[in-house]
Amino acid sequence: MRDISMSPKPLDFAKIAQSYTSFIDKNGSVSLKKKQRNSTLDGVNVHALAKSTRKTLKRLAPFCLLRPIGPVRDDALVNEILVKIKGLIDGIDSSMLATQAALRLANEVLRLAETTKSPTDQKSGIVPRRAIEGMEKEKLAGIATLGEKYAQQSGTIFKDVAQDLHEVAAMTKEKRDVMVIVPLLDPDQPDQKSLHDVGFDLHANLNLLTDFAEQVSALADWLAFVRKEIEFASAAASQSQNTGPDAQPASPTLPGAMTLPLMLNVGVWTKIQVDYHSYFRTIRQVQSHYHNLVSASFEAWQLSAKSISIFSPEDGSDSDRPMSPSPPAPPPNPTPTSPTNSKLSIKKVQEFLSTRFSPRPEVKGLFPTSSSTSGPSERKGKGKEKEKRE
Repeated sequence: MRDISMSPKPLDFAKIAQSYTSFIDKNGSVSLKKKQRNSTLDGVNVHALAKSTRKTLKRLAPFCLLRPIGPVRDDALVNEILVKIKGLIDGIDSSMLATQAALRLANEVLRLAETTKSPTDQKSGIVPRRAIEGMEKEKLAGIATLGEKYAQQSGTIFKDVAQDLHEVAAMTKEKRDVMVIVPLLDPDQPDQKSLHDVGFDLHANLNLLTDFAEQVSALADWLAFVRKEIEFASAAASQSQNTGPDAQPASPTLPGAMTLPLMLNVGVWTKIQVDYHSYFRTIRQVQSHYHNLVSASFEAWQLSAKSISIFSPEDGSDSDRPMSPSPPAPPPNPTPTSPTNSKLSIKKVQEFLSTRFSPRPEVKGLFPTSSSTSGPSERKGKGKEKEKRE
């Protein structure tokens, strides 16, 4: 039996080795098999995240605008509540920056798909690993790292949200005589409340805020997973630099063994792009309404807004109800303003996906192995062709 112990290698390659299991087949040959990761691209429910973000911002933002009125005042307590609420709003702002980074990732990957695919790639819907080498790898990893940072910032802020709301409720418990104005929807018709009621209302939203925190935590985990996948794929691809961009590199842990070439899965990233377009359509109105409170993410998303259709009959995403005093939404434009720039259109995506060869159902990663491009489905297809010839 051969010794399959790991040879001493640089740290990056040791990390790569952790993603493989080694075994010896009946002929005594050493083989490598990719381990299944716990994290997958299905870890984030983007639709649920969008609805939770919209509702959380809509519930919290008015309390950033409360102001004391009446003869009995407690300005210090009002300011303390404002600080806590504005901190939570900053967390929402960071989460929307993280989602914008996720969309940028999808856009960049699909751009690479357009510039690197060959006729064979176009049929299979897979982009070779050469697309994630060099500067492109640094760019993709940088976007993922930035998005992960924003999501972690949001998660840190909402980590203690239950304690914060309990404290507000406790501080305002005996403040029934201290009145404030909360402009819930229409600043011209503000709602007068006691501080006691303000604390009660905020605490009543605890479940909503907790759910939002969980959604953001899943987003942070997903972005971390993407970053690691990019680094993993790039490190593995670098081993083949002397043998061509599509050759199988030697295993970093087992001399003579071969790892499979790493790919970019166009189908997966197309779905991610469509999901985050839907996300923007869900949050855009409330984000615009309170743009002065979430200015960073508002400006970031405006950079992507031009390529996102506001009205998408094919998409099942929820749209915001009109919020007074926001101006009414513009009427739908039946024809695109830039027909030549159709790379991001859903129709083109559907046409592209209809021509690609779908990988096996169990392959859902960012970078499926080349084994996903062949197998039972391919053999079945060949069998059907044979039947037709007969």
